[in-house]
Amino acid sequence: MVDDERWSINVDNALELLNTPVWIWDLEAQRVIWSNASGVALWGLNSLQELTLMDFSKEPLCQKFRAMAERFREGETVEEEQVFTMNGKPSIVTCQCQGIEIPEYNLVVLVEVRQVSSSSMDSNIQSSIEALQHTPAMVSLHRLSGVSIMRNPAAMRCFGFLDPELPDSLLDRIIDPQVTQKLLTAMDKSVPFSEELMTETRQGPRWHHFDARIILNENNHRVVLVNELDIHQRKTASDAAHKLAYFDSLTHLPNRVAFSNRIKDMLLGLLHMNDKSAVVVYINVINFSDVNSTFGFAAGDKLLVDIGSRILADLPDVEIVSRIGADKFAIAQQINYQAESLQQLVNKILDIFDHPFTVLEHSYLAGIRMGVSLIPEHAQSETEASRVTDIALNHTKNKARNSWVLYNSRMTIATTEKTKRVQQLYEAMAKGHFMLYFQPQVDLKTAKVIGAETLLRWRMEDGTFISPAEFIPLAEQMGVINDITRWIIREACRLNKSWCNKGLGRFRIAVNISGSEFSEDNFTDVVRRALEHTGLDPELLELEVTETALVNDMAKATETLHNLKALGIELAIDDFGTGHSSLSYLKEFPVDRLKIDKAFIDHVHDSKADLAIVRTIIGLAEALDLSIIAEGIEYKEQADILRDEGCVEGQGYYFSKPMPVSEFEAYLMRALSDEVAGETLDDL
Repeated sequence: MVDDERWSINVDNALELLNTPVWIWDLEAQRVIWSNASGVALWGLNSLQELTLMDFSKEPLCQKFRAMAERFREGETVEEEQVFTMNGKPSIVTCQCQGIEIPEYNLVVLVEVRQVSSSSMDSNIQSSIEALQHTPAMVSLHRLSGVSIMRNPAAMRCFGFLDPELPDSLLDRIIDPQVTQKLLTAMDKSVPFSEELMTETRQGPRWHHFDARIILNENNHRVVLVNELDIHQRKTASDAAHKLAYFDSLTHLPNRVAFSNRIKDMLLGLLHMNDKSAVVVYINVINFSDVNSTFGFAAGDKLLVDIGSRILADLPDVEIVSRIGADKFAIAQQINYQAESLQQLVNKILDIFDHPFTVLEHSYLAGIRMGVSLIPEHAQSETEASRVTDIALNHTKNKARNSWVLYNSRMTIATTEKTKRVQQLYEAMAKGHFMLYFQPQVDLKTAKVIGAETLLRWRMEDGTFISPAEFIPLAEQMGVINDITRWIIREACRLNKSWCNKGLGRFRIAVNISGSEFSEDNFTDVVRRALEHTGLDPELLELEVTETALVNDMAKATETLHNLKALGIELAIDDFGTGHSSLSYLKEFPVDRLKIDKAFIDHVHDSKADLAIVRTIIGLAEALDLSIIAEGIEYKEQADILRDEGCVEGQGYYFSKPMPVSEFEAYLMRALSDEVAGETLDDL
């Protein structure tokens, strides 16, 4: 209460001039410190003391008056509409407020009530106002120009208090100008507007669910009623989930799912365009694993990002650029169905990779191979488009850097057959359909069996055989050739041991070793275990390795050969003369034998050039104190020439075709009998 007598007199004098409710509000204490009788009655109270003890902390006017404190200090008069809880009921009150100074108070506000609309409100309206005050929804009214004229407490917390001197506009806080235009169009047509949009708030840009419609106010004027809900957390979570589902997290390019959806859309659009096609291109970055191995995974990731960025920058007109695999990108572009259009696009892609990338300050020229297809010519569905383009890409594996292949239907036939063979190969391994055949190796002077080469055969359930030239490369591609090779080594050692035990002779058994198996770190242990398991004398096992497998990594090959030689086995270089023949590696490798390739034997009897090569190889072997064996001997004339030139050992159809185990055992028995009878090669 105010005790100053002079102030009381002044107030009494003012009351004689003011017949409307008036009260004084203490900005610092946030309470009423004085009111005239009309003001006390307006609040539905019996005394001024009751009014001064009221708790106004939940009333919006507390925050509002604090926000306007500076304006009150400058003596500004503010008139606006507020909703107060008076006599237990929400009331719409029009107030005129002015800051004044009185003794013992820093700053107070003189509030004069101009209009109260509570008397005309029915219970439904009062309930609506009560709900409006406490709802979390942000409700606001705006003039058709967008100027804000009313906000409920939730809207004020989000956007701030209304300032008559600095009016703000709904249109200014909507971030996307296209959304703003859609709102204006809807308001012009007096149709409801609903949108999820980004709006400026006191907390920064936020996602809101925004509903707006035209209503009539109490003066029958058209205004815009806006209802908003904050959906920022849900929307950002949804956006994050969308990016995770449809975009590559490293390059931020669309991923395989997004690319597939775009192909579907393109196929639908092409149904009505007879003169248009779309090109689908899969781009594989070759030898990308070398980048990771040499420079590290971070550098590899950076290279992928740079590749994606360069494709986007250099091909701005393509429909979509996507990363669909670890080192695989995809492009789709609509073109006129002309070979020139296709070639132009391919050339643009190749041009991108004609310039080096920077990897850890090093210049790196990335190579690619591309599979290309046309839709709808080659595929009428997204799944089919992906399949045929991938088939085309697979057909580039043995091609040069920066090459490309356009799909054709013959590729599908070949791929289907290959897929069938792969399945059959797995079944053959599981069911034991692989068989070992043996081709004798003989002394060209005595015709005595001195060894045999182990050969793998695949017999189908129907009794037919699959050529090794067909299934060996397939097994290498599938990564199962090592398992097959290990089985061959164990089985060959077991069989040779059994023949020794049967008294069929002591001779070496030769096994061909694939390059991938030879490069395995534990290959020596594989051989050691096979010898220990079967009990075969090491000197009766010979491993044949091609020149190419040896020179891929000279240091490691030398180490492996020495480790194998330490086991006591024999080593031979297979197909000698067709690979990287070199005196330097022959000098370093601890091999026992050179095997002259069949290509030089076929015409050794009628080609001076082939005879000269054979003589050179034989002379080289003699100089290095190595044994020599010729394969592919089919005629007596070939055998005679080779024997006369100093080749001691040979094998081929002239002596015997490759035989299954039972036939080879019978052959050994006959050879043993012939040896006893003293038969020589000259008697054949």
